[in-house]
Amino acid sequence: MSVKSSHQAMESSFKDLPLYALGFLLRVGLWFLGPDLSERVELSTPLNSHKQLLEGAKMSSMGLDPYSGVIVHETPLVLQGYLFLTDKIPSWELLYIALDLLTAFILQANARAAANDLLQREKNRKVHEEAKEMLLKPETLRQMPKYSALGFLCNPFVIANCVAKTTTTLHNLVLACLILCMSKKNRFLGSFFLAASTYLNLYTVMLLVPLVLSLKSSSLLKEFLATGTYFLGFLLGLLWLSYEMGGGTQFLFSVYGFTLSVPELTPNMGLFWYFFTEMFEHFRLFFIATFQVNVFIYLLPLSIKLRAEPYLLCLTLLSLISIFKSYPSYGDVGFYLSLLSGLPHLGPFMKQSSFVANMLLAATVLGPILFQLWIYNGSANANYFFAINLVFGTAQIFLVTDVLFAQVKRYFFLEKGFTQVNAQGEKELSKLKLNSF
Repeated sequence: MSVKSSHQAMESSFKDLPLYALGFLLRVGLWFLGPDLSERVELSTPLNSHKQLLEGAKMSSMGLDPYSGVIVHETPLVLQGYLFLTDKIPSWELLYIALDLLTAFILQANARAAANDLLQREKNRKVHEEAKEMLLKPETLRQMPKYSALGFLCNPFVIANCVAKTTTTLHNLVLACLILCMSKKNRFLGSFFLAASTYLNLYTVMLLVPLVLSLKSSSLLKEFLATGTYFLGFLLGLLWLSYEMGGGTQFLFSVYGFTLSVPELTPNMGLFWYFFTEMFEHFRLFFIATFQVNVFIYLLPLSIKLRAEPYLLCLTLLSLISIFKSYPSYGDVGFYLSLLSGLPHLGPFMKQSSFVANMLLAATVLGPILFQLWIYNGSANANYFFAINLVFGTAQIFLVTDVLFAQVKRYFFLEKGFTQVNAQGEKELSKLKLNSF
């Protein structure tokens, strides 16, 4: 980065300080005035619960093995980090708010790098004469960093996740660093943050593919081997550190085995818990394998189709992980929703935005109500809560397909224009139409 661009980035960050102040005040206000969210099933899961994390840290401080029971499912390095910070910070809430603000800053830096890359690609793209007006303008891309920070800092899912003090906040920070490394085409640091992300959340190993594609090497195989070697080395290093710091080998089953085998069926915003509550035991292994494979099965076709769009591929994979992982939460959803601000060129082509927004709003409002009626009032049952989970998951699937189809439509119009010649040699409008038409 040149001195001039560095100065511009710093000046832009100072101009956006009110956004960070707003994000800080929203979190502090909900912390003081709102209800305790740390045990809400929509936010807290066995894998990210602050309460279980502190319990594991306390067990470690007493010389007990936190993985000897069935309560702690956090990684040893995170446990040791929390144990180290216990007596050194004035408030856990302030720590989580600081992590969120740092994540927003990194996403803003990523948006700035992504905007420059998008603008360069738009300049070099050969397009149909009719489609030149569709090319992105510099003034549009200049707003991307601000909208990226705003989309994260004011996202209600992210705010609630921060106030609930889940470790998803830490994982979102690591993911933001990984995406920034992808934009900067930094293999070494990208491999490190991918290893850290996989260490915290096994499913994100899939992001190795968009990381490799973002490096744009002439030899994809060599790039994959080089990046994969770095990634594997860093991951093994993190696992070795976990072993040395008292995790032994038991943590492997307590963290990763727990994620894959889904032994705890606490209700959450995912799809696993309901099916396996109703499942006969002798079918359990088959359906667990089926559900887990379903998370990864889309990787190959999406990687082929989106090989020239690593950022969009990364966003799509994160959304699929958020939908189909065994223990999802609102924090996962809020993070990938905030990444949509990095796709301003797809907005005019999305047809289902209003429909998806209404579905997400309805599911977010009705979810806690139906859970209250089921668990506390006893006037409903699990079917009601799972039904709203299906609505929430379906809304996300509609959103992902809408974004992907918007990408296809934009490519089509850039290449073919808005009109086509029919069999009679006459011009007619293309079947794919913009929203505004």
